[in-house]
Amino acid sequence: MRAIRKFFAIFGFGAMAAATIFVALNYQFIFAGDQMLPYVERKGELTLEDTIVSTRSWGPMDYVSHPRISAILLKHKIKR
Repeated sequence: MRAIRKFFAIFGFGAMAAATIFVALNYQFIFAGDQMLPYVERKGELTLEDTIVSTRSWGPMDYVSHPRISAILLKHKIKR
């Protein structure tokens, strides 16, 4: 009985880890403005770059140096 519990515990942990990696590779979470919930956008390629981004304290040069994030903000008509 202990072996079955151990198996399901390891399987459950592995499934949660796989799901977390899948979400991190496929989606971006952008915190902007005064909203508590992030804007969720699907990534174009499988990378861990810019998975979680907060634009709350960005200046003009930050928007210029992150064109993909800026395009998403423009698409959703998000203002500072």
